[in-house]
Formats: sequence, structure tokens, C-alpha cells
Amino acid sequence: MQAFNDKIENICHKAVVHQQMGKPLDAADIMIEAIKFRPESILFRCKRAAYLREGGNIELCKREMTELYEQIQEENQKLPVKIQMSQALAEEATIAMINQLYPEAIELFSQSMQWEKNSPFIMMSRGDCRKAMKQYAVAMDDYVKALKMKPQDQSILYRMSSIHDFFAQQLVEVGRYEDALVECNLAVESSPQICEFRMRRADIYLILGKTKEAYDDVQAAHTIDPDSANISQRLLEFIPGAQLRPLNLPYSSIPPKFNSTVLQPLPVHIKISSDTLPGVKGALGSNAALEIAEKAAG
Repeated sequence: MQAFNDKIENICHKAVVHQQMGKPLDAADIMIEAIKFRPESILFRCKRAAYLREGGNIELCKREMTELYEQIQEENQKLPVKIQMSQALAEEATIAMINQLYPEAIELFSQSMQWEKNSPFIMMSRGDCRKAMKQYAVAMDDYVKALKMKPQDQSILYRMSSIHDFFAQQLVEVGRYEDALVECNLAVESSPQICEFRMRRADIYLILGKTKEAYDDVQAAHTIDPDSANISQRLLEFIPGAQLRPLNLPYSSIPPKFNSTVLQPLPVHIKISSDTLPGVKGALGSNAALEIAEKAAG
């Protein structure tokens, strides 16, 4: 019996060695030998699926895991299979996203979440696809859900802030400064260490004549990044007797942290119901932000 176990262990070790040598598909083939000795082993079949997925044979990985899932009777034994299926679909989705096939990627990420419901990475990635398609409201909804799974995750918080910051830019374009300030506040609240968000809010404070608040933001940005020549110059402009930097409207003249397609100015008279997008209004901050989200989504 010991000799039998040793033989299986050697086979698994050989597969690991090939995987570490950058030959995951060879490792997957080697695992077939181990599965022949123990066909009932869910672990061995999941390991083979992982090697197939790493080697790029995602379709075979999915097919074998689907067959295994249907054979398993005990629900608690299905978890490793679910994880492999979820990861295979997520990798397919990532490839589609890289190729800018966003609708396909969204569908694949959604399928992935049916197998693994509590993955913040998958939820966040689906949000990224929706943001790329200018579906800002539902993208924010995905980010909020991802944040609940992984509280205080900085990459998720930054994505949320970037949407708030984008909305702030659009609102300033149409002269809605108070609404823009709401979005800036949310951007800074989610990502207080990002200087660009603070500097954006400082500009809006200056537009509204709130010099002290603008100074506080520039001072905070300088504390975060004391080597920034731009921030240092802005800080000097608040010295008594120094003239404040002229504000060059439209606001799009201020370089944003991230690239965003500038939308057409919104007509101010647009009205929107607060229940148009249930559960999203609070994350976006204001009805004005919802207007922009709906305008962007078409």
C-alpha cells in the first residue's frame, strides 16, 4: 500500500516540477496517470484542470470540470470544482476585456460569479468593463458590491473615486458647482491619499469662493506629495499678498488623473426619478450624478 501511495506521490511531484518549468500542459497530461490510480479523487482532477487553465486550454478545463460537477453527489465536495470553473470563466473574461470585447467579458464575468459568488476581484473586473462602456451607474454598483466583500480595498476605492471625480468634471462643465463638490467630496472620502482628487476639489472650492477650504486641500495634497512642483506652486499662491492662480474655465483645461471621454454638456433641465437605478443613487452621491450616468449609457 505504501509503495502504491509513493508512486502516486511521485507522479504528482513530477507534475508540479513540469508546471514550475513553465510546462503546465505537460503537467496536466502527467496528472492523467494519477487520476488512473485514483479516479475518485476530486483533488487530482481539479489539479489537472488548474494546469489546463494555466496552459491556456480553458475549454477543456471547463468541460472536464462540468463533467466532474455533475458526477459529485455531496454538495460540500463541489467547492473546489466551483472554484476551478469560476477561475476558468474569469480568465476567459479577462482575455475578452483585454481585447476590448466588453459585452462578452461582462457575460463571462457574470457566469463566473454564478460559480463563485464572493469574489471581489471578479465583481470589480465586471465593473471595469461596464465603466469602459460608460455604464457608470452599474459599474459603481459592482464596485460597491466588491467593496462589501473586501472592505477598505484601495484598488476598489480608487475605482469608485475615479467615477466620482469624472462626474465632478462633467458637472463643472455645465456650471453645477455644488453638485460637483458633492462628487469631489465622495472621491476624496474614498481615496484621501490621492492628490489629484484633492486638487480637483480645491479648484471647485475656489470657483465657489471658499478659499480656506481650497487651501486646506492643497495643503493636504502637499503633505502627501511634498516633491510635486505643481502642488508646491499652488500652495505658494495662498500666501498673503500672492495672487491666486487664474481659473481657466472650462474645467476640462485642468488635466485629469485618468483618461475619460468628455460627454456633451447636459441640459440642466433633465429630471430623473430617484428610483431609476435602485441601490445606486447613494453610491453616486446625487441626482446630478445619475443624470450623467444615464446620459453616458445612452
